[in-house]
Amino acid sequence: MDRTTLRSEARSRGRFYPIGEQKNNNKMTNMMRIFTLLLKKNLTVRKKKWGQTYLIQIGISVGLFLLAELIRLLADEGITVINHDTYHDPKNSIEILQNFPRRSAVIHYTPQFATTKDFMESVRLCLKVQESNVFGSPDEATMLAEIARDQSIEKEDELITPIGIVFETIVNDSLPTIFKYKIRTSFEFRRGLYDPLENGDDADLVDDDPMLPVQICLDKVFIEKMSKNKTAYDTTMFIQQMPYPPYNKIGLADYIGAQALAEFARLMLVIVTCVEMTFPANEKNIGINILMSVNGVKNQTNLLSWLVTGAIWSTSYLLPIVLLLKFFYPPHVAPFLDHGNPFIVWLALLLQTIQTFCFGYHLSSYFWKPSYGVFAVFMASGLMNTVKNFATGSGIKHILLYAGIFSPNFLLDRIFNEINAYERQLTGVGFLNMFVVGASDSSPEASIGVMLIFSIIGAIFHFYMAIYIHSIRPGKYGVKQHPLFCFQRSNKVQENQTHLAFEELQVEKKEFESVPEGSLEPGIRIRGLKKSYTTDWIKKTTVHALKGVSIDFYKSQITALLGHNGAGKTTMMSILSGLVSSTEGVVFIDGKNIQADPETIRKNIGLCPQVNIVFPDLNVFEQLVFFGTLKADNKSTKQLEEEIEILLSKVNLSDKKYALPDQLSGGQKRRLCLAMAVIGDANVLILDEPTSGMDAESKREVWDIILKMRGYKTILISTHDMEEADILGDRIAIMHSGQLKSYGTAMFLKNLYGDGQVEVTLSVDPGCNVAKISEEIEINVNVLSEGDGKIVLAIPKTESLPEALDKLESSKKKLGITGMSVSIITLEQVFLKITKEEGDEMDTINNPIRTFEKESGFTYFMQTFWGYLIKKFAYARKNPWSFWISLLLPCCASLLLLLAFGAKTNNEKPIKLTLNAYSSSKALVKSSGPSLSAIYSNTIRDFGGKATIIDSQNSVTTSLLNFAKENKVVYRNKMIVSAEFNRTANNLLANGFYSGTAIRGIPITINCISNTLVKHLTDNEAIQIHISSQQLPKNDNKEAQSTDASTVTLSMIIFLAPAIAFYVTHPLSEATSGIKQLQDMTGASKISYWGSMFIFDYCQYVISVLLLLASFLSIDIFLGTQFYYGKEMMLFFALLLLFGLGSLPLVYAISFWKLTQNATMIILSVSPMVLGFIDTILAVLSFTLNSKYYDHVRDIQKHIFLLIPDLSFLYGHYSFFQIVVTNARCRRMTDNIIHALCSGPIAIDECCSMECSGGVCKKPKSYFESNFLGPSLGDSMFYMVVSSVIFFALIFIFEQQIIDKILIKIRRQNLQTSTIGMDELVQNEKEIVGQEVQKRVDNTVENDNVFLAHELKKNYGKLQVVKGISFRVKEGECFGLLGVNGAGKSTTFKMLTGIELPHDGTMYLKNYGIHNNRGKYLAEMGYCPQQDAIIDTLNAWDHLNLFARLRGVPTSQIHFVVRNWIIKLNLTACASQPSATYSGGNRRRLNIAMALIGNPALVLMDEPTTGVDPAARRSLWNTLKACQEFGQSIILTSHSMEECEVLCNRLVIMVKGQIVCVGAVQELKQRFGAGYNIHVKLSTVSRDDDIQEIKRRIESGISCQKMDENSGFLGYHVTDSQVSWTFMYDLMNTLKNTYSCIEDFAVLSSTLEQLFIQFARAPDDIGNGELSRNSWRNTSSGSPV
Repeated sequence: MDRTTLRSEARSRGRFYPIGEQKNNNKMTNMMRIFTLLLKKNLTVRKKKWGQTYLIQIGISVGLFLLAELIRLLADEGITVINHDTYHDPKNSIEILQNFPRRSAVIHYTPQFATTKDFMESVRLCLKVQESNVFGSPDEATMLAEIARDQSIEKEDELITPIGIVFETIVNDSLPTIFKYKIRTSFEFRRGLYDPLENGDDADLVDDDPMLPVQICLDKVFIEKMSKNKTAYDTTMFIQQMPYPPYNKIGLADYIGAQALAEFARLMLVIVTCVEMTFPANEKNIGINILMSVNGVKNQTNLLSWLVTGAIWSTSYLLPIVLLLKFFYPPHVAPFLDHGNPFIVWLALLLQTIQTFCFGYHLSSYFWKPSYGVFAVFMASGLMNTVKNFATGSGIKHILLYAGIFSPNFLLDRIFNEINAYERQLTGVGFLNMFVVGASDSSPEASIGVMLIFSIIGAIFHFYMAIYIHSIRPGKYGVKQHPLFCFQRSNKVQENQTHLAFEELQVEKKEFESVPEGSLEPGIRIRGLKKSYTTDWIKKTTVHALKGVSIDFYKSQITALLGHNGAGKTTMMSILSGLVSSTEGVVFIDGKNIQADPETIRKNIGLCPQVNIVFPDLNVFEQLVFFGTLKADNKSTKQLEEEIEILLSKVNLSDKKYALPDQLSGGQKRRLCLAMAVIGDANVLILDEPTSGMDAESKREVWDIILKMRGYKTILISTHDMEEADILGDRIAIMHSGQLKSYGTAMFLKNLYGDGQVEVTLSVDPGCNVAKISEEIEINVNVLSEGDGKIVLAIPKTESLPEALDKLESSKKKLGITGMSVSIITLEQVFLKITKEEGDEMDTINNPIRTFEKESGFTYFMQTFWGYLIKKFAYARKNPWSFWISLLLPCCASLLLLLAFGAKTNNEKPIKLTLNAYSSSKALVKSSGPSLSAIYSNTIRDFGGKATIIDSQNSVTTSLLNFAKENKVVYRNKMIVSAEFNRTANNLLANGFYSGTAIRGIPITINCISNTLVKHLTDNEAIQIHISSQQLPKNDNKEAQSTDASTVTLSMIIFLAPAIAFYVTHPLSEATSGIKQLQDMTGASKISYWGSMFIFDYCQYVISVLLLLASFLSIDIFLGTQFYYGKEMMLFFALLLLFGLGSLPLVYAISFWKLTQNATMIILSVSPMVLGFIDTILAVLSFTLNSKYYDHVRDIQKHIFLLIPDLSFLYGHYSFFQIVVTNARCRRMTDNIIHALCSGPIAIDECCSMECSGGVCKKPKSYFESNFLGPSLGDSMFYMVVSSVIFFALIFIFEQQIIDKILIKIRRQNLQTSTIGMDELVQNEKEIVGQEVQKRVDNTVENDNVFLAHELKKNYGKLQVVKGISFRVKEGECFGLLGVNGAGKSTTFKMLTGIELPHDGTMYLKNYGIHNNRGKYLAEMGYCPQQDAIIDTLNAWDHLNLFARLRGVPTSQIHFVVRNWIIKLNLTACASQPSATYSGGNRRRLNIAMALIGNPALVLMDEPTTGVDPAARRSLWNTLKACQEFGQSIILTSHSMEECEVLCNRLVIMVKGQIVCVGAVQELKQRFGAGYNIHVKLSTVSRDDDIQEIKRRIESGISCQKMDENSGFLGYHVTDSQVSWTFMYDLMNTLKNTYSCIEDFAVLSSTLEQLFIQFARAPDDIGNGELSRNSWRNTSSGSPV
């Protein structure tokens, strides 16, 4: 088609686009459509997660701010309305000089020249200091050393006041024009610029500093010397605080409460982020993001949609918070955001929220489970917050400013600081000042505007890091990318690949069935497909997953893809579904290259993964709408809904249209997954393990649905279930080691590998003889297996086969045969022959099971104790991260101590005390003559300000008030100084006004007055005076450091709590995995289990405590704080030991909750801080409220809280450390200081009563004295001991199931079991069991019945799930316990293993009843649970060594026994590797070995081969048979009917909590008339008329039901169990001879699975041991059995 035609077609559609532009527009439209769909999905999920979104994100967020305001209101003194102007009295400079400490002052100056010496003499006289107290030094360093010396040699009667003066511009014997000096005192001058209060008085804080008198005298002497006594009049200086107009006075508590809002905001963001990040993290954990990726949704698009919806949703709580801060306040309280622009504050909070969300996405991307990410975010935020609180140095704060790009905590703190700063300035943050720093002590880049830019940069960084980490750590369902995938080149599609001429698929090989040309149309064509993975990109280790596979998958057919784990099936499916690209080769789907046109092909592919991957919060209809909209972009909403209704009907989910996935059964979820794959009318369906883990009934429902889809789609299924592949697969493809080994129909493969024989399985009496059977049927038979009441024969497929089978049927009683089943070679046997490798078989002959005498008594107890200790040591050694973190994490508390005290540096920078410290300042000036006003105005100008000369009659005071009333904001922030000069004939009065809110106001005012006077008196305006102040270095040996006990205690618990939480990982992992239950079932003492765990953990904890003490002591020595001497160390050690004593049993008790590991660790790590915070709030309320009732409740609450070890430690260490600080301070005092403090009539320090001298106090404060703020150290220690006893008692209660026993006695119901309609054999079994139980009660001689279960009942509320079942297991017998999901078999297993207690009934194992001898009952039982109960980091040797010890194997034989089991179960190759690396088959082998080792009398096997490939399954069967031969009994439950047929001597089938049949497999099939199966293989080019005639003749010639029909296959179930084999064979031979389209046929016995389905589908028709034929026909119709 030419371009003109394209243009005309475009115009006909109403729009014209160039071709490229049209494609881009279509692509953009599609992207927007997908993004809009994702937004709708996310908002729907949020609505349904109302608990998280409304209660937590909105409720807690707003609630935290309301709580902050409540605290602020409770602590606030309220607003005091000042209705009048505020005036202040002036201070004379003479008064200031009189406050100078003349007696204690020691003045040092530098440099020491003749000029400075003379200068200082005048200063000394001005200050009236003794000459002996003034010293000169050559330089500043020497001066500081001499001051330090003076401080160490103090006067006897009083403390000295050291003062240092540095003349910075005096370099010779003349005074400079610009006079700069620096005054150094011990006074700590605040580094800020403004008082936080509106009309504050922080400027007066310098009144106690000797700097002011020194400044006045230095300036006075300089003026005198520069003017050379030219003045003919006296000069008197006054300073006066500026007046202030009427205002609302706000207390300091309100300001502190405003600062606390930042902490609440930080906590709010952490909480909402922990919720927000779980949304995409859950999708990653479930794997739904991978399914969306297959359907064209990129991960970054999905993550961005969550970010956008999160940002939109955040408005619902950020907007109320901003409005709350701005408007909603009581009348007597000033709003937090009184002046600021609420939009900018909302924008700042929004960007911070977005950055924090991205931070959470980033951290959670490293983990597969959402709880791990939540824990990481919580811990990272807590750690960063702690670092921020301890970072006091300006350099560290500047670094943290930029670190805020990576950690949002730091930026949020700065944002609230800026908001507070601007509110204090009465301007508030706005658009004009958002890029101007408000806080005076901050760096220039600390403005809100820059913080917003940093937030955006941080959000972008974390967002892209989350995408990158997701690519290389995609979770358990994704495919990993190379760490450097961003820099790798992608394989481009070659031009010739789009026009590939497909060659013949395979060369002529007997393993590949040929397909007549043109008979089938390929839907998928694969040629030369290769895929290689680099597993170690450093060492370049390469794995070849696919090795040149070429295959066609045909339309209208189902192809079953079989292979062991690692055969390449998943890799091929991943390439077909677009998850990964191929290394080489080409794939065409419906004629299109998947590399050239991936988007189009993705819409045409439906993927049903192995597990049920669905949105947990969308109902069935919403799931289908979502995926249907993704694929069917050309359909209207109405068309899509109609298609969904039809599809729901096809998958039998119409009645579940609005049900959530949690409300669906396993089979219904599977059908939903199929519908999600089919929606959008995809032509290609890829089904990975479509019925994995489902019972037989549910499987068939899914099979029905798949078969209905076959007629118009290309379907590819991967499965380990050979029966499923046999029934569903039109063709079977078998892969091995990345290569295609065989391909063809199931019957083709069976005939190829079956050697022309059928298998006949006979259930026989003990006297049955194979020779007599062969003689009776007159055919030589081959015995495949014999034993356990079962014989399997191989009989050649000859013409006499039907007559031989009829003879067996008629002579069963004569030959001793109780049941018979006929089958041909199974597909599983074919698969095993094709894929057989060395090592598949286990050694069951050369390693017979060995007997031994088990240990008992104290020897056995010590053996189990050492076994547990060895396991614990191995766990610690093989989990180094948990071990070292729990060991070293507490030591980090000492690092924060170092950061806290080390940040108090002695190198404080000088503070300028000139007006240019305040930018753009303003001033007013008035003088009696114009010259002084002009000079003052010029002085202000020289320092960057602007002065206004007052010409009116108003005074400066009146003018200042008028200015303030006109513009209070400028007045408060810019009017720093002003002056008024009045000159008389002999006197000059200079009155300097200073701002009370300007912290540096007084010295700056003096400096401006001095500069004006010197210029006026010398007539030289070039002269200037510059002053600065700097604090003297602190002398740690003298000065008592004040430390914050609460800060140190909090820093300790921040690290101690998570360290203790790590001790839960081992017991919790054992409890949740089920291995603890297996250890309990060995009969080992619970005391040895918990005792060994506690001893090991406590020893590890003691080492951790010793390291903590060593680190604290080292820092104490390094800082010279002298906190910890021998007594303090011992008490600290005892406190920590008791904390461990109380915490470890608490940790163990919490493991019984069986929560997820990270949920448990979060509870243990965060709850101490949360409870501590709650306790603090309650304590504040107790001071605020005057209520006896509240005090009583508070007292009870405090005692309850003290039972929690973390809170006991908080109280105890707080009390302890307060006294440590006091005693250390007194020890550090020199004798002279003590004498000065305590020599007066009244002792002014608490150290006076301690009798301290020479660094030793004879009467130090007792560490156990009462603390008015909380419990004392002694109280806390007592409660820790009590809590340890309580929590150990809880462990005992949980272990003995005392609570469950009490509840069962309370709720026990006397429910009678009806025997009406019960099968005769079931009733007979019940009577026999009752008699055997009575024998156990009477202690009579036991027989061959190893296990008895009598009248077992179990209720859950009013629902009775097990209804009085009874059965027995004989010695050496494998007993099958079968039932559909919900039949009660899982509950029965839980009762058998002691996990749950029955409400009625009893169980005996040998002579031990579970009700009266639970320990010995369980000791005789082995258990292999359905889920692998192993410890991932331990290997096979570790597991089996442990269980050999627990089962009482003598120590001398343990190694031999363990080695034998490893050899027997073919675990030698992986025995030394961590079990987490084992394949599914090896994990099951290990679980089976753990159940069998020690030779327990009874072994319970729950789905022992689930998920195991056929080779491993056969090997496990052989092992179990060997154990039976040894005499061990087995109770087996399995969804594999073939497994039950192979292993079980007898079995029962449970339906609705009752046993409906019991007996041998063949006997049951014979008894309940399950019938026969006829399979017919047809030519693919058969005529429809012939097929219809064949069907008619079969259905009219025999009583049967069609169970399957597809291209090339017909399957019938013969419901008449009385029909003869000869009749069926004659009928089929006649049809084969008549119709050439019949290539082959097989007549077989029905399977156990069909019998199982018969009971499962028609339980109400069971009566008197027989099912009616109509019942079978009604329930079997259309079922592919």
